[in-house]
Amino acid sequence: MARLYIDENLAGQFVDDLRERKHDVIFAGEVGEGRTDAWHFREAYLAERILVTLDRTDYQYFHKLWTTLNVMRIVEQSHAGILVAIQTKRFSHSDWLEALDSKLADPVELHGRMSRWHPTQGWHEDDWKPEE
Repeated sequence: MARLYIDENLAGQFVDDLRERKHDVIFAGEVGEGRTDAWHFREAYLAERILVTLDRTDYQYFHKLWTTLNVMRIVEQSHAGILVAIQTKRFSHSDWLEALDSKLADPVELHGRMSRWHPTQGWHEDDWKPEE
């Protein structure tokens, strides 16, 4: 079981399926409908939850900014992790659920990292490493 913060772009059955799989889920639409992605990133960070989204661009920016500030010791704590699915013609919610379950087997490995899942290529960690 993982502690997740699910972005608004994954509403409906997807959220229900995660809860049925015994994940501890906060859904963005239930706590801050219509709020900005920055607001949701902050909420996920404060709640120490892994953020799950389809919005790669905004959350990749937040990841890079937060990771850089952490390396510079401006912020003390890393975020709990960001998982993004890349939508292609082969994308399906059921495949995304299975991929998430496998990735969430060890949520500690996700701390401070961002990974993206592609339906035909699998998981890839974001290559942003400001400490190098």
